[in-house]
Amino acid sequence: MAEAYIDSASFYEIVGTLRRANPEQWIPWAWQSAVEVTSFVQAARHLRVVPGPSTAVARDAGGPYGDLMQALSEVVEIGCTSKATEEVAVSGTKAWATQNCPGMRKLYACMKKDRRNFRRWLASAVLWAWPEHSHRLVGLFDKAFVPEVSRILQVQEHYLEELHEQSCDVELLRHYSKDPPRKRDFYVLRDAYAVSALLRGVYHELVARKDGLVVMHHPMRNSFLRVGKPETVVPVNTAQYLARIVLRGAFAEKTLPKRISCYMENVRRVRGELLQGAFDLDATQYHQVAVEKAARAAKQARIRTHSRRLEEIIQVAVASGAGILTAFCITGCPALAVVAGTYLVERRRRVGAAIASAVVDTKRRYQDLAEVGSGRVERVWTR
Repeated sequence: MAEAYIDSASFYEIVGTLRRANPEQWIPWAWQSAVEVTSFVQAARHLRVVPGPSTAVARDAGGPYGDLMQALSEVVEIGCTSKATEEVAVSGTKAWATQNCPGMRKLYACMKKDRRNFRRWLASAVLWAWPEHSHRLVGLFDKAFVPEVSRILQVQEHYLEELHEQSCDVELLRHYSKDPPRKRDFYVLRDAYAVSALLRGVYHELVARKDGLVVMHHPMRNSFLRVGKPETVVPVNTAQYLARIVLRGAFAEKTLPKRISCYMENVRRVRGELLQGAFDLDATQYHQVAVEKAARAAKQARIRTHSRRLEEIIQVAVASGAGILTAFCITGCPALAVVAGTYLVERRRRVGAAIASAVVDTKRRYQDLAEVGSGRVERVWTR
């Protein structure tokens, strides 16, 4: 039984992180997503990539992302759902988008001002992700949601349909990635890609509810949804330190394909040791104890680092990134609503407050998620 749905955008951030030359270039969202997904992958039994509304026409993943997903296939399944569930989720998303059109327009205007995360995420998507995304999902945005996206962006529906056809031209997108044009078609295409990605988060949540699974959204999608009541808290300070070491160890390699290969080898070694009960990743209330437990686990799993000593990798890995991931919290699914004012900072406060009021059991593990039923994975990052 699958323990959780995770969206493809979150898996993409592993590639996005490994692509960067050094930690100073990392986008906080990318690093955080890479740590979160790695924390899941190294310990969970079975995960699924949450399917999108384009599943019927979707093609196999390609490029570095395809290499990663192929390597992860032993633990991560490309998700699929029933036709009935897809129809319910599509109609539900369309109704939600229609009801929340003014709020989504205001939210997107707010997000475009975010220089630290959103704008860098979007620029990175144009540069690296667009050709593969278009090939895999047959276009840059979901055709099912063209009417809703057109209303949010206040452009003609037929114009957006024409842009969707253009977005199926992978060679055109490769040209855009090298030299983004300063023209209206490109800007509307970019906005449609982003708004469709937000709506797909609503679709994912509705699919997860129908299929009875928890879902972890990319921060871009998770940043505006109403925070639900906490039901299960899984502390992960030890696991996230080990995930950092697994990720950072891959940077001993110089090329992206070799980094992906090294990353996967390290994940497999950690999973092998965990399955044999060689060590545990139980959380601890003391930061230094969590670091030491992760360091011992990394040494026992023989994390591959090549040119650097493991001690150096551990030191850099623990210091890198935007804060410390302390817990995953499974919340109930509140009524879907969007309020632009909840974007980012205020939402983080609400998540922190919700988890502070919950009962925390340090023995809770990722495998327990299979028993939770439907819900959303919230994350707590502290400085």
